Amino acid sequence: MSISQIVAVCAVTGAFIIFAAVLAWGDFQTRNLPPNGRKQVQPNEPGAGFMALKDAAAKAAKSSDRPARDATAPSSRAERSA
Repeated sequence: MSISQIVAVCAVTGAFIIFAAVLAWGDFQTRNLPPNGRKQVQPNEPGAGFMALKDAAAKAAKSSDRPARDATAPSSRAERSA
């Protein structure tokens, strides 16, 4: 085996080792593991965000200066002009 072949094999092997290290580092970063001895933070329940938005929208609608839309009022231009 010549020196050029050894260098090529080492370069290819080194590239795979670096790629495996990057994948392992990325996997470690994306896991929800607690840091050394600290308490793990639990994610919110799935519907909590939706309920918060729903409550905020209801509160905003109650405090709005505009009156509520009349259900019997025409909703399209064609209905208003007729």
